[in-house]
Amino acid sequence: MKPSQQTNWFAKFENSKVAIVSLAICACLLIGATAYRTYSQYSVPSNTFDWSNCGHADFHCGAYYPSLGYRHGLSPYSKQLMVEYPVSSPARASPPISFWVHLPFTYLELHAADVAFFIFNTSLLLGLAFFTVHVTRGSPSLFWWLLVSCILLVSRPGHITLFTGYFTAEMVLGTFVALHFAKTRPLISGIGMVFASGKPTYILPLVVLMFARKNYRAVLFGLLFCVIAGIGGLAWIAKDVGFAEILSGIREAQEIFHAEETEYPINTWTRVDLLGMFARTINWIPDDTVYLAGMFALLAIPSFTIWKIADHESSSGITGVSATIALLTILTSVYHHSYDCMLIFVPWIGLMFFGNRLLPEIGARAKLWLKLLLAVPALNYLSTLSFRNLVGWEQTSFGWHIVTSINGVCLAAALTVVVIAALKKSKTLDPA
Repeated sequence: MKPSQQTNWFAKFENSKVAIVSLAICACLLIGATAYRTYSQYSVPSNTFDWSNCGHADFHCGAYYPSLGYRHGLSPYSKQLMVEYPVSSPARASPPISFWVHLPFTYLELHAADVAFFIFNTSLLLGLAFFTVHVTRGSPSLFWWLLVSCILLVSRPGHITLFTGYFTAEMVLGTFVALHFAKTRPLISGIGMVFASGKPTYILPLVVLMFARKNYRAVLFGLLFCVIAGIGGLAWIAKDVGFAEILSGIREAQEIFHAEETEYPINTWTRVDLLGMFARTINWIPDDTVYLAGMFALLAIPSFTIWKIADHESSSGITGVSATIALLTILTSVYHHSYDCMLIFVPWIGLMFFGNRLLPEIGARAKLWLKLLLAVPALNYLSTLSFRNLVGWEQTSFGWHIVTSINGVCLAAALTVVVIAALKKSKTLDPA
């Protein structure tokens, strides 16, 4: 069959009602299966965490009850949150933007809020799939949107986000918007940065990398919006408890966080950042200062590479080589888990299906390696408690250590491939 005939055949398949309906049914089944698992393994709110039932646990502990306490004038960062509500720890030391975003859900009873947030989170994932198709394919398509939605829903990061009710998709979309519109619409990019600021481990490396990308106006808008949102959010609590108590609560929250044995690197199985994997290998527990110093050290080479290539890349949006480097660097440079690997979704899907028109700075062999390396953290279902229990491994088993390290290793390898290709390209463009 000639290439033109193959193209015509696939074009007909894309427009086939059977194919579209089949994909729509598949997406509904995947959403339904995740909803059933969330219901059957529902996490009943409690002051002790039950790892055997994690359905919507992150929504309860990280969004609903902290936002409810916030609405009632209680500092979500203080131990008092554990006294007033059935949560196992206070909110992490994150900007209050997440409390604002989830505030509407607190006006519903818990079970109604669970349903509403599951629908909201599903909508965000479908929106992320649409955004991915739009920026990688260059035009909307019902077939491709449904196909990419199915891939995202069946992926490990997509499934676990829906199942545990974490707000990863909000920060991922914010990061995508920030990088995609940084040069063309810096104001919109700045708004994206506000949503990416839901966790310091997103916004801190993002600011550095966007500055290296020479997105100065976007960074200025983003920092301004983040400061306004942060001060305004904290002021709401301070009117009842005072800023001193807020700071004291944040310190308490960090102490409780670091005291949780499941957060020790040796006890985690979902970390993908380089320092986390290294700490796990040597049974070391770094503190926040070490994580921060390690982040800046790991940002150095990628930031330099981005600065060198930023003026010469084919695309200044999310599909450009500098954005790809930024997304991989955010994941590998500082504390991140497997659900955060949704950050690689745009470059991975783009390379898998539309690689011939994306990242021309990278050769065919490098693109092939990227497709393979990025597929691992996207689809690795071996790094789960279910698989560990199935094979009978212990937390300290060597095989388990290998299986749970492969995601981070592949991300670091993918970053290395892109950085080397980009530096080679920059030398040909700017020999001096």
